[in-house]
Amino acid sequence: MSKGRSFERLVEVIERTFANKDFVRIDSPLRLPDRVTGKLREHDVVLTFTQGHHKTLIAIECRDRSRPVGVSQVEAFWKKCQDTVDQGIIVSSKGFYKTAQEKASKLGIRCLDVQQVSSFDWLLAPGFEIIHPKILHTHWTIFPSEDVRNQVSEFELVDEAGNVATTEALNQNVTRFLSKQKERGLPSWPSYIGDHGEIRIDFPGKGLLLKDKATGNQYPLDHLVAQVKYTIERKLYPFRKLKYSEETKDLKIADAAVAEVDILGIKKRVVLAYDYNVGGALWLLPPDNANNNPTSEG
Repeated sequence: MSKGRSFERLVEVIERTFANKDFVRIDSPLRLPDRVTGKLREHDVVLTFTQGHHKTLIAIECRDRSRPVGVSQVEAFWKKCQDTVDQGIIVSSKGFYKTAQEKASKLGIRCLDVQQVSSFDWLLAPGFEIIHPKILHTHWTIFPSEDVRNQVSEFELVDEAGNVATTEALNQNVTRFLSKQKERGLPSWPSYIGDHGEIRIDFPGKGLLLKDKATGNQYPLDHLVAQVKYTIERKLYPFRKLKYSEETKDLKIADAAVAEVDILGIKKRVVLAYDYNVGGALWLLPPDNANNNPTSEG
């Protein structure tokens, strides 16, 4: 996921936290037809307010650049809004030049900031803590559906599409299995942080093939066996604390605590959005290669 898209998702989930779901729809991104040319124009985030037979579209432009937003960016966004939506908002991670704020005020464009702060008085936790198994060593034994001991000298595992099944990918399955062991309360899960465990795990071979590197011949797998040594560790992923506000009016909209986490080998972002008057919500952003909406954990 690009840096810009990551910032758009952050703004999106903050807006989703406080939007009235009964009459506000949020899309990110959204392409809307130009009222003049009919050509589709893309906005980073669009809020659609519907009450009765009235509908209002508000577009949000998310700017995560190395310098403040300037006059030219404000003018370009205003022009796009004139032809596609009813109102425009620019959210910047580096603020706005004073001239850009003056131009935006004249054109009716609202300017919001996302600024990093040192602390929140509502959040004492330093970060998002995860307790999970850490694999120390894994020995894999592969059982093809037929005896190929005298036929294959050097091989690799591939899926039915020909993609190589790496050791890292196989170990992710082991980690998921171990986590489910904890949920089931099985004795193979050590009782304390730092304790060690050892377990044998049988996995079905469906969808995996043993490929002979020399000939390219492929043989279906019957099953795989992992002999695993592991430990239990606690890891803290620190929060990055952000203030979502409109500086020109000294208006604080919301706070957001963001932690970049690695859950079972998949990197995700945990976002805790909070407002004193409304409350808050915990969001788990989808994997970087997913296009679906973020998931709220309540």
